[in-house]
Amino acid sequence: MFIKPVLNKLLLTRQRGMSLIEIIVILAFICVTLAVGVNIVGAQESDDEKMIRKARDGLMLINNGIGAYVFDTEKSIPKTQQELSILVEEGYFESLPTDPWGHDYQYHNPAIHNTGRGYDLYSLGPDGIESEDDIVNWDLYGKRAVRYALALEK
Repeated sequence: MFIKPVLNKLLLTRQRGMSLIEIIVILAFICVTLAVGVNIVGAQESDDEKMIRKARDGLMLINNGIGAYVFDTEKSIPKTQQELSILVEEGYFESLPTDPWGHDYQYHNPAIHNTGRGYDLYSLGPDGIESEDDIVNWDLYGKRAVRYALALEK
């Protein structure tokens, strides 16, 4: 007999909805979950993008090595590709890095393109020949890299 009045009371009581604070908390949780998910999915690089990033990193590494050599020794910038071996002899590198596709970075002094720095340093890209896909120190993030990225999408 006790169960019937309690059951009737539960059935007859008005059901209330969720409060505004509860709705805001749920929406905030959904937004945070979506933001984390989008960042994880959007942050993934393709293999080609990773190779381009590694080539840029290699260019910057060699640029830094040349700058440190010139600063430390007060000597001039190496004149030829072969003279870059001085960076290994002087202990700035264990060996000269190669680009991600296994080619040597190309070096020209005096510069043909990069008049501000005094020398050209670039990777020949995946095809191993001078072409539009080269990663260059005078335009690391510029139109050549953009054209290459667009060509990858096709």
